[in-house]
Amino acid sequence: MDIAYNGDWGYHPLVVSLANTAEPLFLVNRSGNRPSHEHADVYLDRAIALCRRCGFRKVTLRGDTKSTQTKHLDRWDADGVRLLFGIDARENLKDLAEHLDDLSYSELQPPPRYEVKTVPRRARERHKERIVAERKFETLTLVLKL
Repeated sequence: MDIAYNGDWGYHPLVVSLANTAEPLFLVNRSGNRPSHEHADVYLDRAIALCRRCGFRKVTLRGDTKSTQTKHLDRWDADGVRLLFGIDARENLKDLAEHLDDLSYSELQPPPRYEVKTVPRRARERHKERIVAERKFETLTLVLKL
């Protein structure tokens, strides 16, 4: 136990869990003055190995900007691990992004949710207007004044 960033005494746990079930894989109780990323790479490597031993074919690591382990990203990528980490918008990265060729990237389009396997339905008959006309009622419409 130690003094945390806000001056209180406490702990700063490192939690590595499965995203779909929130089942904890590793829980490391660290003193309150430890940075978020400290030893995270060790436990992320252990989590990758554990998931593969358990039969997971795809492993994705994700975390916020403070848990990004830039010196390990290439190694994990080469090992077939998908990565979803935030990264601080530093000046050199912003400059690189602003000077990319237009052809270097494209906006991703999500796949369709489903494929329609039938013909589109016919629009329903608008009964209210027909009944109003048959009974010769006066049609009132709301006019909005802006």
